[in-house]
Amino acid sequence: MHAMLALAGSHLDMYSEHPRQNIALGHRQKAIAGLGAALDRWPSQPKEAHVMLATSCLLTYQAFFIPDGMQDYVISLRGCGKHS
Repeated sequence: MHAMLALAGSHLDMYSEHPRQNIALGHRQKAIAGLGAALDRWPSQPKEAHVMLATSCLLTYQAFFIPDGMQDYVISLRGCGKHS
């Protein structure tokens, strides 16, 4: 949910005379934190895997709308998964 709100907020910021990017970034941070927590519990249920993939796609797409977005996204997810 936070990933969808973050993407919508970034999109609205592009067309607004008075952008409020902080709201979009707040939802983005919550979405990345939630995705990181979900990756930490891997392996997940099939339903959760689909949601994780959708969240990742939304966050990646949103990264194109904000400065340094892709770098921020990659750094935030680095090391979230457990390595055997």
